[in-house]
Amino acid sequence: FLLEYESWYLQWLSERIRKIDTAHDLHVNNHQIFCNVAEYDFVKWRGFLNSLGASAHPSWHYGYFSRNQYALAMAANCNIIRSGAGELPYWVTELQAGNNLYSGTVPICPTGDEITQWLWTSASNGAEGIIFWSLNPRSATGEPGEWALLSLDNTPSERYLAAKEFVETLNANASLFEGADKFETPVTVLYNRESLWAEKKMQHVGVRQDEGRSTGAVMKEALGLYQACAENGIIPSFSELREFDWDKADYTGQLLIIANQIAIPDEFVEKIGNFVSSGGRLIVTGLTGFWGTLNVCHACNDFLFKDIFGASFKEVKYVGDEFSIKMQAPDISLPSHMWKSTVNTGTAAATASECGETLCCRNSYGKGEVIWIPSLVGLGKRRNNDMNLSYLLMAHTATLDIPLRFACPCSDVLMNTMQNGETYITTIINKNSDARMIPLQVRGALNAEVIFASKGGNVLPGGIVNILPEETLVIKWK
Repeated sequence: FLLEYESWYLQWLSERIRKIDTAHDLHVNNHQIFCNVAEYDFVKWRGFLNSLGASAHPSWHYGYFSRNQYALAMAANCNIIRSGAGELPYWVTELQAGNNLYSGTVPICPTGDEITQWLWTSASNGAEGIIFWSLNPRSATGEPGEWALLSLDNTPSERYLAAKEFVETLNANASLFEGADKFETPVTVLYNRESLWAEKKMQHVGVRQDEGRSTGAVMKEALGLYQACAENGIIPSFSELREFDWDKADYTGQLLIIANQIAIPDEFVEKIGNFVSSGGRLIVTGLTGFWGTLNVCHACNDFLFKDIFGASFKEVKYVGDEFSIKMQAPDISLPSHMWKSTVNTGTAAATASECGETLCCRNSYGKGEVIWIPSLVGLGKRRNNDMNLSYLLMAHTATLDIPLRFACPCSDVLMNTMQNGETYITTIINKNSDARMIPLQVRGALNAEVIFASKGGNVLPGGIVNILPEETLVIKWK
């Protein structure tokens, strides 16, 4: 009801505005995106908006992340809004500019380094504009004396100077950035509203709140897979099920990740199957597809994905807070959380087994394939700060057409990639406490030129990036 009502109401407002003003653009700014996204029908909003916005106050909105991961959260936030906007431009309409005292869930004062990281992350993921909240501190109304880019005496802060340096770099390279946009990655992480609704509906007051069955687990599992991709130097698209283009004839070279989306509407089973049979690769984790339309349990009836996955659920057991899944190829162990699922295989081949039971499998379906890990390995990664899921994804993305990526997974390093014709622009951010030497896998004969280095980092021969702690390094590859 809220989803439909909100779309109707926004359109009603837009029609009232258009009766007196046909000149100005209409824009909606969405906040607390990782919690509230199930309320938003971005596809419908495209019909009456000119642009879509992201509110990005880490102190309010990034509770699923540590402070060291705020740049990663910014990238995910931007890509949810970018996908929702479709062909419309999107803006970061509210970016935290300064200290919060009594407002905000977590008190922080962004450093100049963080402002630099957030600005470059937003721009590198296609934001057409960025607006700070706010320039100067307000003395009255709500939140007095908070959030300002300037100091309390209206002099330039380190945050202001970082923003100034960002703008100066854009202006000095105007022809490069005017025609640039986020590199269209062949990797997409999917979420769907029904899974978020079902998770919230099934909560019970007064029961034990294990993370894997609490509100937020659906999104956190997806974010665990998103992080694993980012640790390979790949920033995926992040789309609601209805925002993905299901109408292509060929999906060769495309990877979809559906992580713990517990309630997939029945009508999307055929679309997902067509994606795989038409050459796509699908990675599935957690209880994806366990329930269907109206929360009907398909796992205990006729599992709708059994032909596509080549297997069906056998059991889902609670075996404790933490456990590991020993994979066969590659030879790694994946930490997982709460639910240890076993499956009955049909056409699928087991890729992890225990006591004669299959824990993971791989299935060829048409021209594509499915990797099914029906346990919470994304949450396991987040809870254990483990890199093995990143190594697994590196193996499954090795053949994708990606011009620049890490040669091996890197923790606490973020690389966003833009493209302008045959030129690429990488923004690399080091959130480690130590300097890093990061070898890149570079396609073809691309020559590197550093156009911004916040602390003096550089690129060494062979595509090795030398980057200091908290540094943002922007490199043009031509």
